[in-house]
Amino acid sequence: MTSRDGRRWSEPQPLVNIAKDDYQISWPTGKGRLGTAFDHHPPPLGLNARANIYYLETNDGRATWTTAAGDKVVIPLNESQNLALVLDSVSEGKLVYLKDLTFDSQGHPVILFCLVTSICGLILAQVISQANDTTQLGSFQTL
Repeated sequence: MTSRDGRRWSEPQPLVNIAKDDYQISWPTGKGRLGTAFDHHPPPLGLNARANIYYLETNDGRATWTTAAGDKVVIPLNESQNLALVLDSVSEGKLVYLKDLTFDSQGHPVILFCLVTSICGLILAQVISQANDTTQLGSFQTL
């Protein structure tokens, strides 16, 4: 939603509607570009679980959304398998918890997240950087 005066607002434009909703983190580059990373609540686990990592960005005030590779997408995203998917934790039987989003010195998105790898809750911090349609996973660090 946008507003020029803070009183009258445009109609909402949902970005995502996957499974039982999502959590989202966003960050601007300061150059008119806004990136957002999000997950979804996988059934049957629901609101206490988060899975998959997706990334989209806009540089025209939310008129169009693209992946990190520059592919345009139509919003809202309704399916878990879509062009914005950068980490498929569901297929690995793991959960993810988004922590931070920033951009490296070349403007590539960098996502910090925790990965739950077992039922005992071992949590690993990992950074995911996506550039030129190639997902690069940084090294794991046990917390």
